[in-house]
Amino acid sequence: MAFALAVGAAGIRHRYIKPRRPPQTGKVERSHRIGHEEFWNRHTSTDFDTATAACACERTYNHERFSLALQGRTPAEKLPSFPPPSRAA
Repeated sequence: MAFALAVGAAGIRHRYIKPRRPPQTGKVERSHRIGHEEFWNRHTSTDFDTATAACACERTYNHERFSLALQGRTPAEKLPSFPPPSRAA
């Protein structure tokens, strides 16, 4: 419920998708595949803190790595209203 309220407060319309519908789940599945190919298959973490620190790849993916599907933009450039994540100190 907190997620739905936060999304609504940000002015985003949240819709559920039907299960087993590749046209609807393709973007999420691609994101998971790229995460596995570019990060999880290359790194081993033994605890949560190590995994969290190593997740800089998410920032790279969202703010530095361009996508042909987004006409050469990054996801952050496609959605400029989303601020970059804060860096842990």
